[in-house]
Amino acid sequence: MPSEEIETDKLENIVSNNQLKSIIQKLSNDEKKILYFGFIEELSNSEIAIKMNLTEKTVRNKKSIIKAKIKANMEDFNNENRYE
Repeated sequence: MPSEEIETDKLENIVSNNQLKSIIQKLSNDEKKILYFGFIEELSNSEIAIKMNLTEKTVRNKKSIIKAKIKANMEDFNNENRYE
């Protein structure tokens, strides 16, 4: 198994909230890696950029996109389950 798959698998195993786990599974591999490096390994944007061969601006932009996706999916889930 390539190391990038191991990293993204670790991320999904660390998260215990099923709703959040489901959202993470929908992210692209690059998004999962950025999430893992940023929040689990606590790397800076510049360290993530170097590790993934991206610009620091790209990492910042992707983090914003990831946060927006997570927020939107959490809101969708909450709206769907509001009246149950």
